[in-house]
Amino acid sequence: MNDGIAAGPDTGLVSIGKLAQLLDCSPKTIRDWLYKGRKQPIADPLPYYRLNGLVRFRLQEVRAWIERRRVRISSVTGVAERNQSL
Repeated sequence: MNDGIAAGPDTGLVSIGKLAQLLDCSPKTIRDWLYKGRKQPIADPLPYYRLNGLVRFRLQEVRAWIERRRVRISSVTGVAERNQSL
């Protein structure tokens, strides 16, 4: 996966700031995702750990969470093909 998150073996835990940097978003966005998952229980919240008040993320789990949100190209291609045949 070439998304800025290093591939390979489990690299440990990262902070909100480091995860935001890797995902090219703001730390506030990460906090919003966490708050949304706590405020309104959702089926698949962003996985995180709380260690003595610190929030940390395991990169391997975040990668899997991102992959579950991948937009399937085949569904978009199918719509384009149907539109062309009309």
